[in-house]
Amino acid sequence: MKNWKKAMGFFLASVLFVTSLAGCGSSEDKDKEQEKEKEPAYTAIDAVNPESVTLGSAQNDTVKISFDSTKWHHWEQMQNLGIALTETWEDEYTVSVVTTVNGKYPEGQEIEEENRKQLMEGMGEAGDWMTFPVSELRTFNDEIVIYIESTMDYTEEYLEYIVEAGLYTQDWVDQNRDTLLNAPNTNQIQVYAIVDGNLVSYIGTYYDDTQKQDVLDAITIAIQTTEVL
Repeated sequence: MKNWKKAMGFFLASVLFVTSLAGCGSSEDKDKEQEKEKEPAYTAIDAVNPESVTLGSAQNDTVKISFDSTKWHHWEQMQNLGIALTETWEDEYTVSVVTTVNGKYPEGQEIEEENRKQLMEGMGEAGDWMTFPVSELRTFNDEIVIYIESTMDYTEEYLEYIVEAGLYTQDWVDQNRDTLLNAPNTNQIQVYAIVDGNLVSYIGTYYDDTQKQDVLDAITIAIQTTEVL
């Protein structure tokens, strides 16, 4: 079941809707210095120093990242650039982090609250099977990022969605319905950052709260070591 779980874990809607952020900034003509004075104090995401771990690397045609090779390895079978938490590799549900370059971001602009709202509006169309306990702007290494925590529940509504979205056929869903409906909830940390002038998404998927910090640490290393190719 690892193949379908891989596809489910990488929440397609977040990739589809984040494209609305690339290439669009605020439509208002405003004084950037004035706006900076009004900005609230965002929570900072603590960064793991890449030099403090043994690094491995992974890349595809668009992006290259590094990771703690004592804990993670390149998930080569994944269509997008993914890494897997090695201790969960043999499990039915593998913990992963996926990095995707979503396109150029307007030069000289930073991520704003309006961008987060656009992203959440798109995700909200998915259905009640997706909830977002946390959705806010944060800072990472003094740069503003979008930070989202989400939980996906495998319900009948979700099965209808993946058929309508063209992810799977109705026949395949019918054949695997019991397994899908009995799968554990999928938790995700999603971080959207501007790297080398591009909007890049980092989506970590996990199934137990004890795995959450490993996922966030891997995301912070990935952001710091991202090379857009």
